[in-house]
Amino acid sequence: MALSIEITTEDLAEWLYDVADMEDQVTDQAKQWVTWFIMDTMEEEAPVGESERLSNSITSVVTDDTISVFPDIWYARYVEDGTGPSTGTYVSKLKPYRSQAPYIGARVKFGIHRGTPANPFVARTFQRLMEEMDDFLERYADTLISPRGTKIYG
Repeated sequence: MALSIEITTEDLAEWLYDVADMEDQVTDQAKQWVTWFIMDTMEEEAPVGESERLSNSITSVVTDDTISVFPDIWYARYVEDGTGPSTGTYVSKLKPYRSQAPYIGARVKFGIHRGTPANPFVARTFQRLMEEMDDFLERYADTLISPRGTKIYG
């Protein structure tokens, strides 16, 4: 009697059914990995001030159909798009000043604020994703196929 391996179509159908059941888990894991990748990239691209509030505000919402990553702080739009010159009152950079100022340690000025230049960190994040996503997904697929770094076939 020759040595042989026999696999019935019933066995094959059962294995394929198990793989189909795992599809949702793999998809959920892939979404989570991509979400982390986007969040890490946006945190790297966000301008960092003394407080790091902007980069610390980056959050995500993952649904069945979408992944949304965004800075969840009120002034993020102004950082991304910049601001133009504007007339009115504004608080200058906080520094010790007379106690009569309405804001402790700050001086309220009236005049033309020069505006701030755009710092499009969300756009830079998107650009990096377009450049790096193929490599990232390839590395992700490699970890699924070969989690210990060795080929399992071929």
